[in-house]
Amino acid sequence: MAPAPDLDFAIVDPHFHHWDPLTTPRVVSPFARVLHRWPRAYENIASMVMPRPAQDFLGGNAILHPYLPDDYARDAEGLRIDTVVHVESGWEQRGRLGVAGETRWLDQLDFAGSGRRLGAIVGHADLRRADVDDVLAAHQAASDRLRGIRQKASRHPDRGVLAFCDVPNLYREASFLRGFEKLVARKLSFDAWVYSHQIPDVV
Repeated sequence: MAPAPDLDFAIVDPHFHHWDPLTTPRVVSPFARVLHRWPRAYENIASMVMPRPAQDFLGGNAILHPYLPDDYARDAEGLRIDTVVHVESGWEQRGRLGVAGETRWLDQLDFAGSGRRLGAIVGHADLRRADVDDVLAAHQAASDRLRGIRQKASRHPDRGVLAFCDVPNLYREASFLRGFEKLVARKLSFDAWVYSHQIPDVV
């Protein structure tokens, strides 16, 4: 990519994902660890076992392979990006505070050779949980870069569209709103993710 010489300021990339299904717990990790060397076999198996909406959303076999700071540096070559913000990306670690593992992992990644710095992390938490304040505390203890939480509410009445939530109106639920109060008390931001027909829920 050609440089952008007309820009006299550095850029913050406010939303990207680092990903390593080979060494971290992701939903595709069991497949990736076995099949990442044989992407054709992965595609054949995925076509048989993966629901069609998930195939449509995820596309090809990129999710089998790590995407780390050096990979990002190659893709962003020529762009004056000096700071990046990682948004949660399907961490599957078990345990009551398992989701904080992604924040801890990101905080320890080596960005030195990429020419960028990790400026902030947006983690995941299910704000409906009764112990959500403990989860938020675990995220904040894992990294002082933790700035916010994303909880996806995307769910479409068309079953051919991939659902990211188990209920249709998550952001209207009383349990979610009680957890949202805990988020606000800790001065953390919230990232909403919905389909267009759910925007009134965000409002």
